[in-house]
Amino acid sequence: SMMILTGFAGQVSLGHAAFLALGAYTTAIASLSFGLPFWIALPIGMVLCTIVGLITGPFALRLEGLYLAIVTIGLLFLVQHILRNGLDITYGKDYLHVPFNLGFVTPELDPLGNLRHRYEIGPFIIEPNQILYFIVAPIALVSIWVCRNIQRSNTGRAMMAIRDGELAAGALGVDAARTKILAFSVSAAFAGLAG
Repeated sequence: SMMILTGFAGQVSLGHAAFLALGAYTTAIASLSFGLPFWIALPIGMVLCTIVGLITGPFALRLEGLYLAIVTIGLLFLVQHILRNGLDITYGKDYLHVPFNLGFVTPELDPLGNLRHRYEIGPFIIEPNQILYFIVAPIALVSIWVCRNIQRSNTGRAMMAIRDGELAAGALGVDAARTKILAFSVSAAFAGLAG
């Protein structure tokens, strides 16, 4: 996420944890309140973070350096305030016990989720941490593969051209506004996935 925004596009974000929190809480609330499995809740969190990234992206057009960093820190405090007060109002507490389900399960049927239990398959015992590893590792590998493909694409080259010199990139036909907003939204989506 940060590699796309800072490495490719040269934009500074000190409040990128806001997208991490949005992705985490969106996935948690989708699983807890609606009983959605994690493989549906993850893309929902990514979509919400992408939308917030698209809304925040225009600020990246006008601001650079420290000013952009200050705005992103402001976003972090805003998201923290909304999440903390929203959870307190909705659930009466500022934390959640999140189910981790593969299928559609109501919280009353399986309150802790079926991936938090230990499984025995013949002589093998699979612990919940091992299950989580075998789920997260492929997601991380696919994310790395997508980032590498973005780097090699025309969009990635446009991001790097903006980073190296916005005026020169504009002279070569790169749309700086579209490229910065795209970098911010794609970076927000990956941060939401990580959350």
